[in-house]
Amino acid sequence: MLNRIPIFLAVAFACSSALHAEEFCAVPLTVSNSVSKEHWGSRTEVLTVPGFANPFIKLGRNEILTVNDGALTVFDGPPLSNWSRLMPNIIIDRHGETWAYTTIREPALFRLTANGIFERHGLSGLSDLDELADPDWRRTHSDRTDKRRLDRDGPIFAIKSGELYRVAETLPTKVQTPPGWDPRMPVPIDIDGLGDFAHVDGRIWYRTGSESSWQQVARVKELLSLYSQSPFSIFDVLFIEDTGRLLLLLEDRALVGRFDTDLQHPIFDYQFSGDIVLDQASGKVLVWAGEPLTQSRTDNPKLIKESEGLWEMTPGTPSRVAGFQALARTTSGGVPYMSFVSHEPSGLTLTSHSNGFAAYDGESLIDLSEWREGQPATHGNLRITKIGNAYFAKDHQTLLKIESDLSAAEVVLPETVEGLWDVVFSEALDSYFLFSSAWENTYSTKDFITFRIVRDAPVGVRSLSGDVASAHSLFGNSDSDAFLVQFCEETVKLK
Repeated sequence: MLNRIPIFLAVAFACSSALHAEEFCAVPLTVSNSVSKEHWGSRTEVLTVPGFANPFIKLGRNEILTVNDGALTVFDGPPLSNWSRLMPNIIIDRHGETWAYTTIREPALFRLTANGIFERHGLSGLSDLDELADPDWRRTHSDRTDKRRLDRDGPIFAIKSGELYRVAETLPTKVQTPPGWDPRMPVPIDIDGLGDFAHVDGRIWYRTGSESSWQQVARVKELLSLYSQSPFSIFDVLFIEDTGRLLLLLEDRALVGRFDTDLQHPIFDYQFSGDIVLDQASGKVLVWAGEPLTQSRTDNPKLIKESEGLWEMTPGTPSRVAGFQALARTTSGGVPYMSFVSHEPSGLTLTSHSNGFAAYDGESLIDLSEWREGQPATHGNLRITKIGNAYFAKDHQTLLKIESDLSAAEVVLPETVEGLWDVVFSEALDSYFLFSSAWENTYSTKDFITFRIVRDAPVGVRSLSGDVASAHSLFGNSDSDAFLVQFCEETVKLK
């Protein structure tokens, strides 16, 4: 299925790179005197909150910035009135309300009004708060990225004198916490239709609602080192109400169990460790068998170990996935290096394995051996990902575009790869953009066959980090310049 067509791509690029064919222009931003250019680089983030005109921009270790009237300035208003060096915590709750809170210097909570203004919330009855928090550990295996700032739906909690309060409109309500909980620990997490979960030093607690008591339902050895990954960095709960099947997915393992109206709390039958793959079409959970981050004789339920390969988390005991048999992908040092994506055009789940890639159809695994044809052995670092509405396998040197029929064409990049490069999708501009700090130009494309130079973009772009919706543009920066990528015809209108 791998189509290698570098001659055609090169010709297409050569014919399309003339200036008259350019569609996008880079508009430089005036940098305010209050903005420090120290530490500018590739660690850039843009956060655009629906209904709020000003973007939040983080450039390196400096203050949070924004774009205002063609200038890059320090963000100094609500919700960053108290502290402007960290991004605000944004919550879009289940009623559609948008909240923002900060915890540095003085905890402050803001609500986005219908007029597009963040307004300070009173927190009636509480003063001198110690902290505000939300279940920001609600990461899922279907989205393992850390750029989830608009995916958090609360609830919001306030902490005062060691007590936990749930913030509901204007009246905070005191929360009964599980045994051993203290303010240094994550706040409880509520799962719609199921109940509340919390973890305290590796003990997993559950209750059906705010009026019921906490019960311990499982135990996993916690990892307290600041330099190591915790099993609880992901906490993903899947509950199939019709069957009562329940899966608790942590960073490094799945806990498989059941819960129904006849039970007072969930019952977990076993743990199984490794890299988790979710098949959205069938709802099945698969795991590439591997070693857990932590384990202890006191772990409950029992950790089951099986031979290497891909296993389905079935009730009672895991089952080996039928079809093609493979091993989990790891780095040369044995560290897991797995990736997977739900490929919507085919309805299949694509996953990496030790010798390439495979597709899961809900019943068995199918090897995509054609993708390896003509590929050098160094391409074992390719990771499957979805960017915009397209699917790719990508590493530091190579980009394969995965089509709807699962054929994979290697994209010939517009310049030689001599350093870090990346590809991003802009919803505001409905196009893909490729850039590198080692390239002379930045490029746009819609089909990865025709590439167009972005006019006036600086040399050595370090980041294209996100859309600025209010300006219908894409924010970018080099080590010393900041700019907006826009349709050239729009930049002409502004002059």
